[in-house]
Amino acid sequence: MSDEQKKRAIILKTTLRLVVEHGLEAAPMSLIAKEAGVGMGTIYHYFPSKDDLINVLYRELKQAVHENMLRNYDYNAPIRERFFTIWRNLFHHYLKHPLDFLFLEQYSISPTITLESKAFGFKLWAEPMQLFENAQHQQVVKEMPLYLLMLIASAPLNNLVRGHLSNQIKLDDGLIEVAITACWDAIKR
Repeated sequence: MSDEQKKRAIILKTTLRLVVEHGLEAAPMSLIAKEAGVGMGTIYHYFPSKDDLINVLYRELKQAVHENMLRNYDYNAPIRERFFTIWRNLFHHYLKHPLDFLFLEQYSISPTITLESKAFGFKLWAEPMQLFENAQHQQVVKEMPLYLLMLIASAPLNNLVRGHLSNQIKLDDGLIEVAITACWDAIKR
């Protein structure tokens, strides 16, 4: 990684931490620069505005979720197995990267995130949506709008990760499997 790439990565990592810890309004560019150990000019070299910085961070976090979600994913496996792979990967990614989860939870619906960035994030869910569409076609899951199916299957995951991060529950591999089974049971026929 070049020095340029390292500086950019430090700025993004610092922004993530400060925004999650203090909120978007309480994390001005000057604080981000100070905490990242770079000058204001350096930040503006990479990101023309704070909104641009936040949108780049959002897109990069979404891309990381996408890559991890499809790790060891077998496009030819049975539908249930593919569902379990995606959901297991999501649980593990979010538990390993709690700041990413908290940022995406809080700012996915923020007006700061542009429609272009939201569309980018949505495109990354093409494979799970295709999986659900195929599952409906094969009459493996309930017949309902795909977005509703996705929300029913993913809301428990998000709530359990949030509960784990707030020490309400301690998720381990066994509980993650139980939770994924419950998510699957909620949508299967």
